[in-house]
Amino acid sequence: YIWYETPELFHVNNLGYTVKTYTYIPAVYANYRYNATQYKTMYSDFTVGANKLLENIKGNENLDDVEKALLLHDRLALSCEYTNGTIPIESYSAYGVFAKKDAVCMGYALAYDYLLREVGIDSYYCSSNLLNHAWNIVYINGKEYHVDVTWDDPVYDRSGRVNHDNFLRSTEGIISTGHNSNGATDFYNTPTDVTYDNYFWQNSDAAFQLVGDDIYYIDGSAKTL
Repeated sequence: YIWYETPELFHVNNLGYTVKTYTYIPAVYANYRYNATQYKTMYSDFTVGANKLLENIKGNENLDDVEKALLLHDRLALSCEYTNGTIPIESYSAYGVFAKKDAVCMGYALAYDYLLREVGIDSYYCSSNLLNHAWNIVYINGKEYHVDVTWDDPVYDRSGRVNHDNFLRSTEGIISTGHNSNGATDFYNTPTDVTYDNYFWQNSDAAFQLVGDDIYYIDGSAKTL
């Protein structure tokens, strides 16, 4: 819960507890990765990075939830690079995304969850052991959808490029992009709405941009702006 629902508590290493006569828990204690001074500095970097991605989106009443989720998806993909080679512990956290601009799928998913929560959109962490992968389940108008920012962030990074094949997909839709490879079925399959499974943003491999109150994008199929 600490890791998946409160990404800003990236300094928590693990939790322990004591049980009293097997009927209640009288004490819970935490083990931390960093001391208080280190965390204060790191949390400041965390919030600076997150707020930059939230700029002009958080509190913007001219944007609906789909538009907010889309813009944050693209900004997150543009700002972060998938970690290659040796993976530091920070890459598994939202701190790795916001402060280091370098993360693995767990970091992407936690960071996206944090950003969505900041703009009032519910989501939760979704993972598959068989795929060794993580992404998000996002609620739009009370319905659940899969969003995988990691798979929409091309490796290696190309300036301005973001894919949208894994944005707001049903379970059937996300499976079509490869999320059941190796026979993986060990993830949430409750999203069934197919409204966005073949939506216009899939024709664009460039980031959607907010300019004033308008959103601009490149339509790859029509070769038009």
